[in-house]
Amino acid sequence: MQHVLMVLRYLQSQREEALSLLNQSEETIRERHGDESERRLIVTYGDMAWLKYHAGDFAQSQSYCQKVEDMLVKYPTGSSASLLPEVYGEQAWTYLKLSKSYYLQAVDSFRKALETQTDDIEWNAGYAIALFRTEEWVLENLQETEEPPSIKQLHFALELNPDDAVLQSMLAVKLGAYKKYEEAEGLLKKALKTDPDNPHVSRYVGKYFRNHHQRFGDFHYHHKRNEAQAIVHYTKGLLIPLKKYEKKICAKKLKKIAERRLSRNPGDGEALALLGQVARAEGNRKEAAEFYEKALNCDKDNEEYLSALCELRLELQGSSSD
Repeated sequence: MQHVLMVLRYLQSQREEALSLLNQSEETIRERHGDESERRLIVTYGDMAWLKYHAGDFAQSQSYCQKVEDMLVKYPTGSSASLLPEVYGEQAWTYLKLSKSYYLQAVDSFRKALETQTDDIEWNAGYAIALFRTEEWVLENLQETEEPPSIKQLHFALELNPDDAVLQSMLAVKLGAYKKYEEAEGLLKKALKTDPDNPHVSRYVGKYFRNHHQRFGDFHYHHKRNEAQAIVHYTKGLLIPLKKYEKKICAKKLKKIAERRLSRNPGDGEALALLGQVARAEGNRKEAAEFYEKALNCDKDNEEYLSALCELRLELQGSSSD
């Protein structure tokens, strides 16, 4: 990550900060890898050469270039078209940090890094994360019966580093998607115990429960024919504040249930309130208030509808006065 930040600082004309980041990177690598740090430093030294060159310090730039050349002689790859695994690893992390349009390149670079160092903890974790994100990006196209490669890779990465709470929570999300709820929730408990304040862990825990409610809603609606329980889970999935497509699915399912019920009985207050919940979750407060008003007309003593309507009116009044 420091290599990406270095380039950003350079582009912002903060050259001293860029140099400081590379010095920190070198120190971290030496502390973490000890006697095996030399190969890991090849990218840092290459960046140093680049930065010194653009700063006009050509002597220092040449010195770092020579260090890189010496490493390449000492650790040959066997082909001019191949890079050292350490370079592929840094390349992969860079792709992963840039944007989702580079996730496939990140997967490919991690694979190449792991070809000769199959048990590297860092790259196996990175490979698992890259697979997870790539699959997440195209999740709509996956079949529920297909177990994705990320599950196997996350298991392997956790064998190498059993206490990685982020990987535990990511694997839980995947297992939950394939109805392996007991194993998934066991992993979530471990993750929250190991690193409860990690924002990434919190994010994936939230994602798990959002997916959990959407899929449980499907189970009750389609298989158990239990509309009431389906509504409970769809509503919980709808209200978890994450902007992913599962939330849209919950909204769509609730709308479908409500509209079908209203076609049979236009005075169904619960169905009108469901449409109010959906509209509110989607940010349409005025429309939500209208649905709750109609729901109250059908069920005049319903405290839940009245409370929701009062909150919405206060929100609408506050927004109009801003």
